[in-house]
Amino acid sequence: MGAAKRGIMKKSILIACETLREELEKLIQHTGIQMDLVWMNGGLHTSPKNLRENLQIEINKHDGLYEDIILVYGFCGGGTENLETKSSSLILPRAEDCISILLGGNCSRSHVNERDMAVFLTRGWIRTFNQMEGLNIRSLKEKYGDDQGKDLYRRIYRGYRNIDIIDTGAYRLEEIDEDISEIQDVLGLSCKTIDGSLVLIEKLLNRDWDEDFIVKGPGLRVEKKDYYRP
Repeated sequence: MGAAKRGIMKKSILIACETLREELEKLIQHTGIQMDLVWMNGGLHTSPKNLRENLQIEINKHDGLYEDIILVYGFCGGGTENLETKSSSLILPRAEDCISILLGGNCSRSHVNERDMAVFLTRGWIRTFNQMEGLNIRSLKEKYGDDQGKDLYRRIYRGYRNIDIIDTGAYRLEEIDEDISEIQDVLGLSCKTIDGSLVLIEKLLNRDWDEDFIVKGPGLRVEKKDYYRP
C-alpha cells in the first residue's frame, strides 16, 4: 500500500524551475534542509499553458503523498493559475515570475523594471535560453545566417534598454562572461550587475510562509488575484 493509503504523509516536496537550480541548491546546502525535489525544464516558460499542464501533472503524482507541495515558481504569465491539489497543501511564492524570486519579490522587481527596462540574466536563464532554439542567438544564426539571425534576436528584445546581470551569490559571474558578451554584442545594450536576493527561497525552505507566500488547501485553485498582497 502507498503512503497515502496508510494515512502516512511525508512532510514536503519541492517542485522547482530548473532556471533556479544554482540558487536553490546553494540554499539547500547552506540550510541543511532535506526535502524531496523535482526539477522542471526551464523551457516550459515559452508557453504558460504548457507550463501549467506539466506542473499539474507533476502535482498529481505527489498529491496525497506529502503534506505540502511547494512550487518554486512565480506566476510566470499564468503558468501557475488554476493549479490545485486534492489532498496536499500547495505553497508558492507571491512573485510575478522566477526573476522576481531572485530579486526578493515583486516590489524589488517593479523598482528595477521602472529604472532599467532590462533583460535579466542569470546562469540558469542563460542555460535555458541556450536550450531554446528561438531564444538562442547561436541557433538563430545557424538557421538564418549571421545577419538575419542577429536581426531576429534584436526583434525579440526590442524595447529593452539595458542588460542586468543578477548576482545571486550562487556562482562566480566570470563563469557566464562569454555568454553575456555575445548577447551584449548583438543587442548593443549597456550592461551592469545588480544584487539579487535569495530571501524568498530561504523563507520557502524554512517554512516561514508569511504574506510573501500563497498557501492553498486541498481543492482550492491558485488564482491570479492571489498574487496581489491581501
